[in-house]
Amino acid sequence: SAHDTDPRSFLKYYNRFKQSGNDLDLLPAKRGPRYTTRRPDPADEQKVLDLRQRGCNKFEIADQLKQKSDNFKPSPSGVYNILKRYHKNRLTIADKEVKRTIIKERMGQLGHIDCHHLSKSVIRG
Repeated sequence: SAHDTDPRSFLKYYNRFKQSGNDLDLLPAKRGPRYTTRRPDPADEQKVLDLRQRGCNKFEIADQLKQKSDNFKPSPSGVYNILKRYHKNRLTIADKEVKRTIIKERMGQLGHIDCHHLSKSVIRG
């Protein structure tokens, strides 16, 4: 092979050039993700950010959105990507304190309760 070019690569570019006749087709085409086209709706991103404000982690956010929403069901890694884009992927100390309080908005909702175990020497009987 001349100039250390793989025959398959050469034929790919050669056939592309023959079809169009454009000199730019002899260069490699763009690779990688198509930016901004596969992003979620800004309203859906706002739902993720609202849940994050309440102190939820990426797994809790993904689980809650799967239960609530019918068309927007992000994976935990998708939630992480949204949080990373808005620089919300790290909870500050104040946000962690909010998480420790009981987070309830209406009756029947799950609350966060801190509990600990007492040793048997403390509990008698």
